[in-house]
Amino acid sequence: MKKRAKFATLIIVLVLIISSSYFYYSGSKKEIKKESQLNIDQFLIKVLIKEGSNFTTQLKVMNVGDKGFSVKAEIKNLDFLSISKEEFYIDYGQTMTLDLKFAAKKGDLTKAPGLYSGKLVFVTDNERKEVPVIVAIESEDTLFSINLNMPFESRRLKKGSSGFASVNVYNLKKIGPANVLMSYYISDTNGNKIITESESAVIEDKTTFTKTITIPENILAGEYIYAVAAKYGSSTSVASNLFEIIEPPAEISFIDECVNKPYCLLSSLIILLLIISTVQYIYFTLEISQIGRVKAKNEKAKKEAKEVARTSAKIKSFLSIIVHGFYNYLASFYRILRRLRRLLALKIRESKKAIKKAIRMVGKNKTICFFASKWKWI
Repeated sequence: MKKRAKFATLIIVLVLIISSSYFYYSGSKKEIKKESQLNIDQFLIKVLIKEGSNFTTQLKVMNVGDKGFSVKAEIKNLDFLSISKEEFYIDYGQTMTLDLKFAAKKGDLTKAPGLYSGKLVFVTDNERKEVPVIVAIESEDTLFSINLNMPFESRRLKKGSSGFASVNVYNLKKIGPANVLMSYYISDTNGNKIITESESAVIEDKTTFTKTITIPENILAGEYIYAVAAKYGSSTSVASNLFEIIEPPAEISFIDECVNKPYCLLSSLIILLLIISTVQYIYFTLEISQIGRVKAKNEKAKKEAKEVARTSAKIKSFLSIIVHGFYNYLASFYRILRRLRRLLALKIRESKKAIKKAIRMVGKNKTICFFASKWKWI
């Protein structure tokens, strides 16, 4: 019975491993997403320019697929950004280099110092890719410099959670203790400010402080910008970091997770059968061992009872021997006493007879002497 149970368990385990591997492989094949054919050499474009100046940088778009396609480039929420080609064709294996021009001044129009954000969107027939663009425009005469550092764990925050950012403010012109207006805000990549905060800080040479970033629970998940601005008179300095807000992990039941995955259902069924078989095997093994233990216990109890009976018999025999021996000793001692008593009585009678005989002899002697004296006198 034990060999059959072990063999059945082994068969179930092998079936579980083979079926799970097969269905997992076939299911994962279906879930593999089609690889992207459009590759962009930058996932974030971050630019710092002076007020009233222009800046040009380059961006490379590559075709990593096996056929050519047309690409359309769109600029979102940045009216002072232009791209060298808005529509172009890339053959497979080729790279297109695009010029991005940031014009903070167009004619008489000058962009005010501050932080601006938007997106570059690249669209093909099969896919769409977005690249966030952050542009910090500082005043021409910059009196302060800002260094913003967000730790790694604060670059990916859940809704309703909090993160931290370290802010370093440097007094570049050494103008003495200055009362600087510090502004902090969170905005999306479309330039919409979600949270704003401001305070005054006295900056002498260098000031370092930590800010808490509190994420609301009703905010949409996605990429956001945390920015810090220092304003003193006509001087404006800006620093920013990109971070991501994610949904808290949803509590999905095992059934909901597994209902649309055939390999998961089959694996679960096989695991259930394996558990049942294992439980049965363990139960019957324990039952058999329990019966064996009971039998062994009964046999042991019988042996112990026999040993106790033997010991009791030995003790009884030993006590009986002692009692009989003591009884025989007393009887012998009593018989000796009786014999001594009889012997003593016999000796006493013999002594009395001897005394009486001696008395008689003495009387006879006196009579003879008396008659002898009488005869002699005559």
